[in-house]
Amino acid sequence: MYIKVTFNRLLITLFACVFGATACLPNSATLPAMPNAELAVETAVPVIEQSKTLQPLSTSRPIPPTIFPTLTIPDGPTPEAYGLPDWLVLEPALLEAAKLGDGKKGRCEWEVLGHEPGLNKVYVWAVCESWLYDGIKSAIAVPAAIYMKADGSIERIYMPVFYGDEEFNREFPNWIQKEFSYESHRYDYSANLALREKFPNFPPQAAVAEGKYPSKPLTTLAPDEAKTKRWIAYQSALAKVWYGTDEDIFCEWDYLGQLDGFVYLQPDCEPLDRQQREFWMPYCRLKIEQDEKISEVICKEKEQFGGSLGLDPQIFPQQIRERSWQDSTDTTRIKEHIELRRWFQDMPPLVVELGLELP
Repeated sequence: MYIKVTFNRLLITLFACVFGATACLPNSATLPAMPNAELAVETAVPVIEQSKTLQPLSTSRPIPPTIFPTLTIPDGPTPEAYGLPDWLVLEPALLEAAKLGDGKKGRCEWEVLGHEPGLNKVYVWAVCESWLYDGIKSAIAVPAAIYMKADGSIERIYMPVFYGDEEFNREFPNWIQKEFSYESHRYDYSANLALREKFPNFPPQAAVAEGKYPSKPLTTLAPDEAKTKRWIAYQSALAKVWYGTDEDIFCEWDYLGQLDGFVYLQPDCEPLDRQQREFWMPYCRLKIEQDEKISEVICKEKEQFGGSLGLDPQIFPQQIRERSWQDSTDTTRIKEHIELRRWFQDMPPLVVELGLELP
């Protein structure tokens, strides 16, 4: 569940990630031309209203946990950052100011935006997240004003609740508010947080010397070749419909069912370069031949049919249309898995990590 409040060029975001959450994305996009003729979109399909039972995915033998390579902490001098304390001190202080727990199960990334020497005041943009309880993750992306004592310790941290009120404008002068734009941020906060969840002792990028932070991708993971060949075929087919290419594209998907040689999915595809993302909320039908070749992919968003929003009955049978409204894999979990795959490009989609056999 996402709660997002946007004011001017400042984005203050609070979100609680619960299994079964649904992503908020624009609901329209234009299908790019597909270079592969085998993935041509058909123009007319008979209405499908079979009452047959959808085939579930079979579970393969348990997959051992992914073994990540050792990640060496970069050497070099820590940035001065106007006298801010070591990240091991600053990170839990930011988490406490954000009211995200005691800092033991959370992490923060931040970027120093400026300072006022006479006030011993440092301005940062902070993105923090923490696991709270019962699988709930809470996070915040917000500017912060850090007041320092003469001995270099933190006196207090101000994080706004509301944008534009008297207190906000008193804490953040106009010259620093201009730095709140996302376009000016240097770090990939989401990818960094995903990496640090797997490597808890790894420092935030703000605490690493300039040019020393790891660049994506890190390395390959030597995955199961047989399984890799299959999920890459799915990812390639979906990516070509979404982006017109399968190069540097990562796809995750929810499996909705299989019927009469067709597999139905709800995909989410993103490029390695997040600036090239195309927002779309499609549901896809893949035709699987007897030799397991994917010969056709049709992807469509929900549209207005008979006065209500739904999937095209000429392409999606009733069981799939009904299932499309049901809760499925946690969207936040899928998004975080994509962020991790930005670092480890051979890492399979979540559905494969969970041990499910693709048709």
